[in-house]
Amino acid sequence: ILQLHHVTIGKQVFYAGFLVAKSVNGGPIIVERLGKLDFAGLHGNKEAREACLKAYVCSYEKMWRLLRESNDKQKGIAICDLNGIGLSAMKYVSLIREVSSLSVANYPEMVERVVIVNAPSMVSMFWKVIKPFLPERTRKKVKIMGSDFYDEVVPLVEGGKASLPKFLGGQVSDEVICPAKKVSQVPELLQ
Repeated sequence: ILQLHHVTIGKQVFYAGFLVAKSVNGGPIIVERLGKLDFAGLHGNKEAREACLKAYVCSYEKMWRLLRESNDKQKGIAICDLNGIGLSAMKYVSLIREVSSLSVANYPEMVERVVIVNAPSMVSMFWKVIKPFLPERTRKKVKIMGSDFYDEVVPLVEGGKASLPKFLGGQVSDEVICPAKKVSQVPELLQ
């Protein structure tokens, strides 16, 4: 029952989801809305944080499964929307590190490309600092963009605009991709 409870919570506070469409190369596309993540709520609620981390692992396990079903050489694409993230998120860097360490440690070669969109200037500055310490193959996968991302993202997706969520300039409902509710909006956490 506790596991099911975590799944219910995780599905509501989680900030990522898969597009129905695939990449033009045939791989799955995961979309993360890190700017919608309730950092304060997750920081202050251990149960919600654990549920969100489990949802994160489940999403990458799903990508892993989709890749294995399609072809051994197939890789996915990750689109990370930072719209809404600001300097206040720096207070929760340990949470960001905890989440990102899960994917780096357990799923290092699953993505062919990571496109970070709506990135504030501080992200570009941070990237310039850490980029020299990363392997070249990792550096080549990452593209950091501001709000001028549309022409870069649309060609990556089968079906283009019709397959993208509205928050990325497309036509698919945002709620279908990732609800990303505030912790205080999840009834199961208020009981």
